[in-house]
Amino acid sequence: MASDAETPKADAAPAVASPPAVAALGGAAGGDAAGGDAAGGDAVGGDAGQVDLPRYDILIATENPALKIAPRGSEAFLRYLAVARMISPDDESVAENWVEVYCAAGASAHEVFMIGVAPSDGVAMYHRAVVRFGLDLAPLPFGDERQSNFWILFEGARFEDVQGGLKAKFKDILNARPTVFVRPHAGISPKREVAEDQKPKVKVNRERSTALAGTRVEEW
Repeated sequence: MASDAETPKADAAPAVASPPAVAALGGAAGGDAAGGDAAGGDAVGGDAGQVDLPRYDILIATENPALKIAPRGSEAFLRYLAVARMISPDDESVAENWVEVYCAAGASAHEVFMIGVAPSDGVAMYHRAVVRFGLDLAPLPFGDERQSNFWILFEGARFEDVQGGLKAKFKDILNARPTVFVRPHAGISPKREVAEDQKPKVKVNRERSTALAGTRVEEW
């Protein structure tokens, strides 16, 4: 279901991351994963004996089904999320005309969902994020029955919506209005395999950066 909910509030807890995309995701994107529960489950930070929190899958795509996002714009948004440490890219699937980047929760993963200090209960904000972009269209994982060349999926999210500031950044960077779909968490989706006839035909130079989240180096 599409959602336009207001910015979620912090839980009532005590206050207190080319091809490849990942290869160029140097210092800002790596090494700060928070939560450590990418395989699912909420037994994080010593809360194994507490009541399980409900989890959700949140999909962000363009509101206009006919709109295609340029790869450079997609890369810019990926860079923004990684530099802000909301995501920590750690794997990828790279084809000739599409890329999927898989991410752990970054040190500031709570900023995907809320403004202010993160809850201090040690429970992960989400299990994994997937950023899909490129030239080729593909069906959305859920929500509308349509195809798109760009989306962001937060799997196992602690909240049912992303905060308004992130939606505003989506619009500012991509020049497109976002739409948000949410469902109960359905597990971690498998890494997408690249068919032999879809693999990049030209060897791409790898490049690392210690300052910025990286993106594909080659020209599209």
